[in-house]
Amino acid sequence: MKKPTEKEFCNALFNAYKEIKQKYWDTSRMRIFYVPIPELRKIVCKKLRINRAKFEDILVNLQRETDEYIIGFGSPMLRAPGVIKYHNHYYYYLCIHYKTKET
Repeated sequence: MKKPTEKEFCNALFNAYKEIKQKYWDTSRMRIFYVPIPELRKIVCKKLRINRAKFEDILVNLQRETDEYIIGFGSPMLRAPGVIKYHNHYYYYLCIHYKTKET
């Protein structure tokens, strides 16, 4: 499959994020929380039919903040399998803060 557009990637990423957070947490009172990147990657790669390298390349090159959202990364306590490297730091968790009401 061809490389997904940024919009296609963001849609898949945001849907996977919502799916994972609903699976693990009661989100009725929480606005920001982190989900494991390996779980996001698994869902997004399957949906878009891309490999791990392409996922990571697109993810680390996304805008971190727009009028609609802010994407944040969280480091693992210990180096864990499945981390991504971004600006010489390792991250295992990702959060998305929606600036407008989440749909």
